Amino acid sequence: MEISAPNTKGTTEHLEGAAQKCNYCGGNGWFWGVDEFGQNRKDPCPICGGTGVLKPLITIEWKRAEK
Repeated sequence: MEISAPNTKGTTEHLEGAAQKCNYCGGNGWFWGVDEFGQNRKDPCPICGGTGVLKPLITIEWKRAEK
């Protein structure tokens, strides 16, 4: 990734990357769990929410450099 100073008046930038497989659940979107009756159930991944994919959102804040 290459970063260069903005040519607009704003001091904040938001960049969104391409979707990637969730490494926490291995892209499944769920983990096996057990309910109160001892039956197997699929619990959604707490990181990706069950989608199996994540998208990076990068926020850059530009500040003045001290001389």
